[in-house]
Amino acid sequence: MTFKNSLHIASNDIVLKLIIPGPALSLTKRLRDVKVAFDELEKYMLEMIEARQSYEKVERHDLFSRLLDANDPHSGDAKLTTSELIGMVLSDTS
Repeated sequence: MTFKNSLHIASNDIVLKLIIPGPALSLTKRLRDVKVAFDELEKYMLEMIEARQSYEKVERHDLFSRLLDANDPHSGDAKLTTSELIGMVLSDTS
């Protein structure tokens, strides 16, 4: 599933993800698509985080960059887990 498709499904069907228990997300095609979309979106986000952290720093003025900067291991401030970081980015897109 492409990033665009997974983001579209996740944005439109976030309520289903929130109210339906995980095991039940395999009952229908739509629910399976929601599960796959969220799983794929998490993989894309992990790749983006790793890419941004491993390459030379480029100044960007977006939420994602600011969260990564705030989560810099060299800053000494409180850190977000990767899951928390992904959750914050995704909550901004919904």
